[in-house]
Amino acid sequence: MQQGRWISYIYKYKDNVRFKNVGFVKVQKLADNDFEKARIQIGLKNPMSYDVDYDVFLVKENQAFYVDRFRVCKNENDTIVKRLELPWNDCINKGQAISEYDGLLLKAESFYAGMWKEDVIDIAQINVIYQENEISENETSEKNKDEKSKAEQTDKDKKTVEEKTIEEASATLTSEATDICEYMIEKYPPLENIYNDVYIKCVRIEPNDIGLLPIENWSFAVNSFLSHGYYRYKYVMLGKAVIDDDEKYVLGVPGIYSNKEKYLANMFGFKLFVPIDSGGLMTGKFGYWLSEISR
Repeated sequence: MQQGRWISYIYKYKDNVRFKNVGFVKVQKLADNDFEKARIQIGLKNPMSYDVDYDVFLVKENQAFYVDRFRVCKNENDTIVKRLELPWNDCINKGQAISEYDGLLLKAESFYAGMWKEDVIDIAQINVIYQENEISENETSEKNKDEKSKAEQTDKDKKTVEEKTIEEASATLTSEATDICEYMIEKYPPLENIYNDVYIKCVRIEPNDIGLLPIENWSFAVNSFLSHGYYRYKYVMLGKAVIDDDEKYVLGVPGIYSNKEKYLANMFGFKLFVPIDSGGLMTGKFGYWLSEISR
């Protein structure tokens, strides 16, 4: 976890067991004059339920403290992005900075968690707290609505929630592509036995991980050439490589160089082949068909 900025994946929990990756949460410290605030960006891909409320909690040890609520509507796109802004040093009036919490919990038809201190939590042991005195959830909801309305009008130190259209989400994700790529390169399994200096660092990913990249890259998740390489080699490459004397983030489809493969790769947007070792004839070499990640 970097000081003042970090990204964690959000996982859906099924029967209290971590089930699958469904998005990400990014936390960033921002300065507004002398006031430090935390911007929390929540990205969810292909929500299973629409027209439902998602309650947002901050988790510390085995307690989850209510922060806010957002709604996913039927007219929203397959990927939604929500943003919360809280005071950094006393984010929910408990005298603790957001960096002192373990992660974020979402409660809707299921539980979802994005943890930045522990990868996995025991959902069954989490005590969900809407208010310290545990008044009814309906009363809490009404009170939070009133407080939220006042806060949005008069107090910039309070949290604000911004609904993001898909165009705004695209712009936000594009500006943060470097952070997401670096996070994936750090966390995903590294690829070994690469001896070509063009490659700086490479990791193994799967097509569904492409949904964490900026929206311009999502079409690669259903790219026929990428799917062909994935089903043959059981992985796709994400990495950093030197192309035209510049370091760039790339997606790579594993394969063996041939004129036929070159024709297909070019047709589907992978126009550069770089073998895993340098020198010798290109034909018959193993390497990666590359396409630059859009940012």
